[in-house]
Amino acid sequence: MAMFIVLLILLGTVSLYNLPVDLFPELDYPVVAVTASYEGAGPEEVEKLITRPLEEILSSVPNVETISSTSRTGGTLLLVSYDWGTDLDFATLAMRERIDQVRDSLPAGVAAPQVMRFDPSMLPIVQLAVTEPTENIAEAKKLIENEIQPRLDSIDGVAAVQIEGGADQEIRLDVDPEQLALYGISITDLQQLIASENLNLPGGQVEDANQSLPIRVTGEFQSVYDLEILPVPTKEGIISWGVGVH
Repeated sequence: MAMFIVLLILLGTVSLYNLPVDLFPELDYPVVAVTASYEGAGPEEVEKLITRPLEEILSSVPNVETISSTSRTGGTLLLVSYDWGTDLDFATLAMRERIDQVRDSLPAGVAAPQVMRFDPSMLPIVQLAVTEPTENIAEAKKLIENEIQPRLDSIDGVAAVQIEGGADQEIRLDVDPEQLALYGISITDLQQLIASENLNLPGGQVEDANQSLPIRVTGEFQSVYDLEILPVPTKEGIISWGVGVH
């Protein structure tokens, strides 16, 4: 019995020293990537018209843990993470079925979204953290979007720059129902009007011998003033937010 125990110890020791060791071992990560291209569209249009609809429909797939996305000029990349142990063959099939449900609602110029298994080792990533001394995270995010992100995007070899965290500024509209009724306007009418005007659209491309530059028709609101001067059609004629609507 003692010899048997000694033999087991020796075999275990030999096996331990012969175990393969890898700094980056191969793992079957439960992540599936979705890509879609929209030539000529800017990051804002891609986010609004492609990324968000895809995120909403893919979030209904069983066993989805998180969805992260990167919207940039000309296309979007979504990484869908699943619970460990999920059968990714079935998950990928379910994702394609969900995407087919919203395919017709995407802009006509959007290429068919591609679904593929994701290998993290194929995507080198550098993470940077930014702090703001006054703790004004809205201003910090604005600085990153306007100053830092464009410079990083311009570096040769950088595929995408994604911003996470921070806070976005919002505009709150307090509407007087009596004034709306007086002018024959409904809340739905206002929502549709704002949505149709607060939008950037692709305008094609300009090409020369060295590069191809996308053209955008910008209509997205940049300040409260843009919203204040927005013409509102009513049965009494055209008014603005500053007249009759509060």
